[in-house]
Amino acid sequence: MSLNVEYFLQQIQEDKTSMSKNVDFSKKSNGPEKISLNFEGNFGRYQILPFNSVVLDIPFIKLYDTKEIAVPRIGKSADGSSNPYKTWIKLLPIEGYKMKDSTGRIVSSLTAEEEDMLVSARTLFDQLYTELDIKNNLQYTKEIARKRNYTIFHAYCMNKWGGGTDPRNPARSGFCGLFVCTAKGFCSSAEENIASKSMLTNGDMSFLDQIYNRDLTGRTGFVLFTIVKNPNQAGYQVNVQHEFNTGAATSNVVITQEQADMMKDPVLNFLGWQAAKEDENVPDDQRRLFNKNVIQEAINFMSKQLAAIRAAKQNNMDLLQAIKITNDTVIQDLQNKQVQTNDPMLQNQAQQGNTVNPDLIRQNNTQPFQTPPAAKMSPITGAPEPQQGGYNTGFGGGSGFNGFGGGGQQQSTPSFTSPFGNFGNSATNDLPF
Repeated sequence: MSLNVEYFLQQIQEDKTSMSKNVDFSKKSNGPEKISLNFEGNFGRYQILPFNSVVLDIPFIKLYDTKEIAVPRIGKSADGSSNPYKTWIKLLPIEGYKMKDSTGRIVSSLTAEEEDMLVSARTLFDQLYTELDIKNNLQYTKEIARKRNYTIFHAYCMNKWGGGTDPRNPARSGFCGLFVCTAKGFCSSAEENIASKSMLTNGDMSFLDQIYNRDLTGRTGFVLFTIVKNPNQAGYQVNVQHEFNTGAATSNVVITQEQADMMKDPVLNFLGWQAAKEDENVPDDQRRLFNKNVIQEAINFMSKQLAAIRAAKQNNMDLLQAIKITNDTVIQDLQNKQVQTNDPMLQNQAQQGNTVNPDLIRQNNTQPFQTPPAAKMSPITGAPEPQQGGYNTGFGGGSGFNGFGGGGQQQSTPSFTSPFGNFGNSATNDLPF
């Protein structure tokens, strides 16, 4: 499979979109190791043999303007207990969903309905991001929503130097990876070096085929790049060098077919569990990765969070408090089982995302023939706040919001430092469930 040179050069042209900082993808999965080049522990110099994507026939995939939202979830610990955590759902740009059709042309894999859904999700994210006012609320906004400009690629790493090791001896050698980079200038550095090398070949670009391919043996070219923190300003310094006609330096390297099979589609491995599952007989270059359920989950959560923040502003409430209340309510909804009921009011309440247990309401209503006081609704969740005496809503638990205090007593909101303050030790992990 030869390199699509024209498309490759087109794709690595510098994009003027602002770049973001970093994200650590150091956890391993069933695919190749994910290596965040902006994580300080991964700084250094790399000698790599790039692997072209089987979908696009190019190595570097740019997923600029990826939007990510931290969604609460419930996992199960080894002892069977519930374990709240958050997972970052990635809203890729439309260009991130590509595949080959039956004729080999590169086309969008999205249906019209899926594209509309993705656009809606990304628009909703922008509205939420604006309401969060990141410039003035960076400390807690970064725990909820973030934007990233990713460049991702697969490669077999011959050697990696750095990390406080002897510069003459590599710290690691002979491993496969999905390299994830948000550092400004990676593609522009590669583009500049290609232009420089092409001057030595009188404009002949065939040397790129020595470097960018899917060959398992007999390689005659490699990429050498370094990434370090910029000492003078925020961001990172990246330098990319192309070497070809390398002879013995690469000719003895042997990559297994199993390793190559793990490095077919960078976008698939980047999405991980968030990618839609396809029939195992579907070729990798024709896989459709859009996962409707995951995107809908993000839409549902962002809608609740956006409504809560807007309500908080209208009622002069603290935004951090509103965010935490919404997260706690979502966790409570996940923990409690929805109870089927024919009561249209209870059904409507459940559809709005508030967990309602009619059996518990009847059980705790010890004075069923007493006229209950008018309900006072929470401006954040839309749930009824408890009243002194009279009709007991039956809501219990420790969310810290006065609308969910058990026994009809007003509860004071405990102090917290994070909108995900009630989460366990795995609160910052992306877990595959």
